[in-house]
Amino acid sequence: MHAIDQTSFVVRQSDPASSPSPQDGNGAKIGALARILKMSTIPLLSRRMISIFLGDEVKGSRFQPADIVVRLMSQCLEGFIHESGGEIVYATDFEERSEDKETTPIYEDLKTTVGTYRLQAQGYVFIQLPDQRVVVELRRGRFEGVIEYRIEIHTNGNSQSFFQKWSAYTRKNHCLRGQTAFASGKPIIRSRRYTWDDVVLPDQVRATLRTHIETFLTHVVQLRAAGMKGRRGLILSGPPGTGKTLVGKVLADTLGVTFLWVLPRHLGSPRNIAEILNAARFLSPVVILFEDLDLFGADRDTSESSVLGELMNQLDGVNENEGIVTIATTNRLEVVEHALRNRPGRFDRVIELGLPDMKARQKLLQRLLAGAAESELTHLVAATDGYSPAQLEEVVNTMHLLAAESDDNVNGAGLVKITPGLMDRTIGEIGDQRKHAIGFGAKEYEERS
Repeated sequence: MHAIDQTSFVVRQSDPASSPSPQDGNGAKIGALARILKMSTIPLLSRRMISIFLGDEVKGSRFQPADIVVRLMSQCLEGFIHESGGEIVYATDFEERSEDKETTPIYEDLKTTVGTYRLQAQGYVFIQLPDQRVVVELRRGRFEGVIEYRIEIHTNGNSQSFFQKWSAYTRKNHCLRGQTAFASGKPIIRSRRYTWDDVVLPDQVRATLRTHIETFLTHVVQLRAAGMKGRRGLILSGPPGTGKTLVGKVLADTLGVTFLWVLPRHLGSPRNIAEILNAARFLSPVVILFEDLDLFGADRDTSESSVLGELMNQLDGVNENEGIVTIATTNRLEVVEHALRNRPGRFDRVIELGLPDMKARQKLLQRLLAGAAESELTHLVAATDGYSPAQLEEVVNTMHLLAAESDDNVNGAGLVKITPGLMDRTIGEIGDQRKHAIGFGAKEYEERS
């Protein structure tokens, strides 16, 4: 299904005046069916409507993939039906506790970087295929105390076969292919795209990241045939502000595969972990980024996290995780469960993103202060030993703020004029122990003083 320009979901609802005549064959049956369904506001239960369409009382088969998968299958339903040589005859819904009253199905718009897609979140879809009649019920609500999505398929044919073909079509055509989304399935749309030029890393660290993620995903079939496991796992460790999240943005924008971004708030229960990994298996090749692993993957001897056991089981249990790269970030590697950080098969490598050395600080400050004289940058690089990339950006931001207070420090083009006095004033303002302006704790300040 292609992106929509406007809110236009194709639903065929025949008008009695324009319905096909009996000699039109199958089209006449569809038109007659549509008329029956349009008049079905008489007291008829939804199950009875299904039996009218199928000709017999048929019990539906329930399928319950991960919520994000249900939504993507809904988004792809129309395209799948058309590719199968069928058509959507009718779509409807029923008011809760009043199944004799028809309502309009509930739709959602899913906005991605390539367009907006329309999906049906709740309701019945009546489908005519060349050799099969199907009613798909899409439902969201509280089932057994949990809010979730589900699919029921009522058909006079094989519901399992229909579901499998629909799933296969969705895997190839869903709107999150190559997109970045939260674990909930909501696409992440940023104002710019990131590349490896945006992150300052030692050459060896960058090469290791690209080998274990980019090279692996590019050659996963070949590597699997050679006997390598079809999954990888990496932990990005380091102090705050050293670029762990930025590396995630670069990977999301350069790999060309679906990228799922998981925040601690997405992990309220073990069930959430299972859903995320089930979705990843469906969407593979895929990268999953777990932010702040230490908040839910802390050592079992010191933590009561209920999701830790499920996380370990899902990463390296009975399920295959083919074509999945799992990345986790942490500022506190020392508190992470040993069976995660020292267990290849769950997380194969720990990659340290440390504070930038003099060469890296020079490169980053050159980018942030384009046009500054080399002698001025050298002075600033020396004065910022031990600063993280995030702290270096705050140095530059502060320099601009302080420069704005004096017209003497801004040239005619509105750019900051870097002077030794302005740099010293900036470093002094940031280093004020009473402010801790950019994340320096008292101990860190004392060590720098």
